[in-house]
Amino acid sequence: MNVATLGEKGIKVTDSLVYFVKGKISGRKSRRRRAQKAVAQVTAVTPSSDVDAVKTILKVKGWATEVGGLKKLKALVDALGE
Repeated sequence: MNVATLGEKGIKVTDSLVYFVKGKISGRKSRRRRAQKAVAQVTAVTPSSDVDAVKTILKVKGWATEVGGLKKLKALVDALGE
């Protein structure tokens, strides 16, 4: 939808609001695609079955909750990699 279409329906919005929302949606899609690619790469590298990949992902999510979130877990992994 754009500003003109919403205006015809009686909804008052600004250009910046419409494009901000569209940007948030496309950003979410690209983050989701990046995450799916990362999972696909991990499962392609590890010679295991799909069940093992799911178990590994669940373990990583568990570790992330233990340390306070995925960002903190990533920071710890980055620190270990140095």
